Amino acid sequence: MNGVEVEFGKDGIRLKRAESSLDAFVKKFTQVLERRGIDYVVVSGYVAIVFGRSRASEDVDFILAPFNEDKFNDL
Repeated sequence: MNGVEVEFGKDGIRLKRAESSLDAFVKKFTQVLERRGIDYVVVSGYVAIVFGRSRASEDVDFILAPFNEDKFNDL
């Protein structure tokens, strides 16, 4: 699957592949969300990219749990 090794286990899915600049961006952004206690899920095109699919666009879509104005301003 395009240089991606996938392992399915009881505690989740592990992927082994080279990290791209898009991956680095997603990791950095999710760390920001996690430090602020904002729950999220990554959906759509990026999920396909992670599993080795090539796509015309490299957009990343997040669904965020509701959070207050203070957390929004902190972002």
